[in-house]
Formats: sequence, C-alpha cells, structure tokens
Amino acid sequence: MRVYQPGHTLFAQGESCAGVYILNTGIVGLRRSDEHGNCALVSLSGPGELVGYRAFLASDFHSNTAEALTPCRVLFIQSSDLRRWLAESPPVRDYFIHKALSDLNRAQTMCAGLLTESLKSRFIKLLLRIGDMSPAQRADQPFLVEVPVQRKDIAALLGAAPGSLSRLLSDLEEEGLIVIDGRWIDFSGAARAMDFVASPSCVEGMPRSEILAFLIEARLALLSMIDARDAATREALNVTVQTASRRLDAKLSRVSDGAVREAHTFRCVWDMFKTTRQTEIIPAVFSGRMDRAREIATGVQGERLATMKEILMSTK
Repeated sequence: MRVYQPGHTLFAQGESCAGVYILNTGIVGLRRSDEHGNCALVSLSGPGELVGYRAFLASDFHSNTAEALTPCRVLFIQSSDLRRWLAESPPVRDYFIHKALSDLNRAQTMCAGLLTESLKSRFIKLLLRIGDMSPAQRADQPFLVEVPVQRKDIAALLGAAPGSLSRLLSDLEEEGLIVIDGRWIDFSGAARAMDFVASPSCVEGMPRSEILAFLIEARLALLSMIDARDAATREALNVTVQTASRRLDAKLSRVSDGAVREAHTFRCVWDMFKTTRQTEIIPAVFSGRMDRAREIATGVQGERLATMKEILMSTK
C-alpha cells in the first residue's frame, strides 16, 4: 500500500509498466503530453478503480502520466504477481476483460457526447462523476462536490475551450443553477432543472448499461477475491466490491419506484444480494472457507444476479 499527496505521480508517460495500481481512496488524474510539450487532463479515476492496467496488458510503456489530485492510498501489484494470477485464475482474467471493455465503452460514450450533448449537460455529468468518487461527497447533499482540478483541466475533460467553460459557469451562476464557493460547487439547481434526478431511460443521467457495469464490476471483483492467494489482494478487491456497490446505491437512492419500471423489484433483489454477500460470502473468504464462499456465490447469488440483469436489460 502506497500513499500519495496531491501533485505526486504514480507513474509517468513513457515509463515501462512495473505493475497495476488499485485506488483505495482519493482521485487520480491521467494527463497526456504531445510532441510539442502541450499537456491535457484526459480522465479521472476514483476509489476501487484500476490505473495503469492497459500498459500492463499490452506489455507496453505508459501512454499517460498518473497524478494524485487528492490525498490517495493506492495498492500496487507487481506485474510478475499479476501475470501469475491471470494465468491461474479465470475470474481475474474475466475481470480485466470486463474492465477494458467497460472503459472502451465509456470512452466511446464520451466521444459521442462531444457531438450530441450540450456543454452544460457534459459539465453536470462530470460533476456527478466527481461526486461519486469523492470522499467529501455528502449523502444529504448529493449535488455538492469539491472539484480537485483547475478550470483549464475541467475544460480539457469536457473537450471545450477554457473561455467557453468560463462563459457557461457565469451563465449558470447568473441563472441561480450553480453556486461556486472556492473549489466547492453546488449544482443542485442545474441537476434538477435538467431532469438528472430520474427519467424513464436514465438513472441520474447515467444509462442503465453503466448501472449494469457497476453490478458486474462488484461481482467479478468478488469472484477474484475468492481465488486470490494473499490477504492484501483480497483487501484491495474488497475495496472494489464495496465502491462499486456504493455507487450503484447512490444512483438508486435518487430514483423513485415510479420513475423506472420495476425499480422496486430490482431494489429488493439487490438488497438480498448485498446482504448475502456481506454476511456470508465475504466473511467466508476472510476466514479461509473458499469452497463455502464459492458455493454461495455461484448458487443463489448467481440466480439473483441473473434476475437483476434481466430487469435492467428489459426495462424500457
């Protein structure tokens, strides 16, 4: 486990990949420089997420620089250990495949958004994402976030010119849709005005496919925990399980049962799924009863997972 302060780098662009980083707490930004020395913030990663895994999978140099934007606790896993686990554990391989496909889907969604969404919509969705990964996020004020980057970085993440972002912020403040206090932004007015609370096709402005991704991410991390060989890896994967679950819970908490068809049924199954996982499977894993953990995870939990996936994929 390593600790990084804001401004410190986990790895630099062009360095060979020594391993993979799993964020325990904090926010990490990925920056990329071009041949002319211009640098831009291209993405953010929060608790439970993997950083540096693409260079590992490709056996290549890092294409970005990973910088701690807030105080971070990060688990580092050496490449040699990870390659052995990939060779020995199908769930670990499945987890990495899912992660790569999920990130690719997110990147394609962002590219499409640059062409189809307004700058205002992209800005609000970015604030929602920062809130999801920020430890300072408060449950009673879901639309109040602390933004750990400068405005030029926000503009880069949105694919906008800094001047365009400044005009947007001024307009939103004048309309009373956001309140800016230093690094803190209260965007409750904008979120509600733009109907980000709930809609028939989205949960908190996020497609159901991403809610499904949270569900699968927690599931695959749990299966990887059962096959992990050491306590440190199990602890790190448990962070991923809990983080993905909290994000799913946060989205569901903002949706009324009438806003999304079958939302109540999904919640009931999800609550049973979590309870069994937290009270039976995870305690069995940490006490060394792997056969028992695997039996439950692939038995009744498999049936519940199938039910939830069916609900998400069939809801119109």
